[in-house]
Formats: sequence, C-alpha cells, structure tokens
Amino acid sequence: MTRIIIVTILLFLGWYFFSGSNDENVQMNVYYYRSSDLSNSLYLGQAKGLSNCQVTANRTAQIENRRRGDGWSYICCTIENGSACHRKLK
Repeated sequence: MTRIIIVTILLFLGWYFFSGSNDENVQMNVYYYRSSDLSNSLYLGQAKGLSNCQVTANRTAQIENRRRGDGWSYICCTIENGSACHRKLK
C-alpha cells in the first residue's frame, strides 16, 4: 500500500513539472512600476515564463539606474483562460 502511494506521488510530481503546468511555460504580460503608485504602470511586453518576466523587469530597473530599495516594482500577469492577467506573480 505504501509503495502505491509513493508511486502515485512520484507520477503526479513528474506530470506537474514536465506537463507545462508550471509557471515557466506560461506566457506573461510584464508590467513595471517606477514608484509604489500601482496605478502608474509601464507595459514592457510579453515574456515566456516567470524567470524571463523577472529578468525583463530587473533589466528595466538597471537601465533606469534603480536599485531594489528605490520604490520600483513589477507584476507578471499570466495569459491564461482568455485573460490578459489571470494570475499576478512576482
């Protein structure tokens, strides 16, 4: 019985990581904020995967000579289920 449970868990984890259901295989809209005012965003375009979205936002901050504590931020919005911002990720 224990072996069946372990095999089931391993199969599920394999499916999850290799089926494209993780955040690295999702197309995302990238929004950059120069200040804490979240109503004033700059659309940077699309990126595939969360890590590419993060890199896009960080490069924009570098180009603007901003550091982490300077008040800038970003949002990665997943493009899923017919929505341009199905889930917001960082």
